[in-house]
Amino acid sequence: MSSLAVQGCTVQITSGQQAASIVIVTQPSSAIKVNGTGVYFGDIDVQLTTLSQGNLTCPSGTITISGTVEDVCELSGESSKPAVQEGDEGEATLTFTDSSTGSSTPVKVKVKITDAGQSDVTVP
Repeated sequence: MSSLAVQGCTVQITSGQQAASIVIVTQPSSAIKVNGTGVYFGDIDVQLTTLSQGNLTCPSGTITISGTVEDVCELSGESSKPAVQEGDEGEATLTFTDSSTGSSTPVKVKVKITDAGQSDVTVP
């Protein structure tokens, strides 16, 4: 069982890079809440800044995590968007620059919701 993701949930990079900041820029639902905190539905955008991996750097990038829980949406009336839950993931190929050569390199970056921000509402 996983918990529904709410504002304040934790997103981490799972593909080995480091980032100065990881921020969800999508707003949660203002109508559907768990303990007063909005639940995320549909696609959520995660903004990463100052990424690095060895000699490679990338100033910023955005990765989308898509909700996967269909049944909650129908029960909640939150349009037809699936809810986002702990464990949902996203990935994108971002352009990194090699600091020693200046050459550009595409790098796949993956993120995952590792803590839903609440544990009172879970889904199978």
